[in-house]
Amino acid sequence: MAPSNLVKIKQGPVIPAEKSAGKPVTIPQFDSEELFHATPEIRINHKGAVYTLRITRTGGLILNK
Repeated sequence: MAPSNLVKIKQGPVIPAEKSAGKPVTIPQFDSEELFHATPEIRINHKGAVYTLRITRTGGLILNK
């Protein structure tokens, strides 16, 4: 059962990318407003490590472990 604090994100268009091992690869694209929901940072769990993705004062993004 998924934790109740997780939000389902609507995926944007899929962007074609370079080929890998002869097969075309597509990269999903997400709108930052969908990810952040009016908060300045989100947490991403990747292989057991938690990363923080933060919007800077100038509107950029910083990812920290």
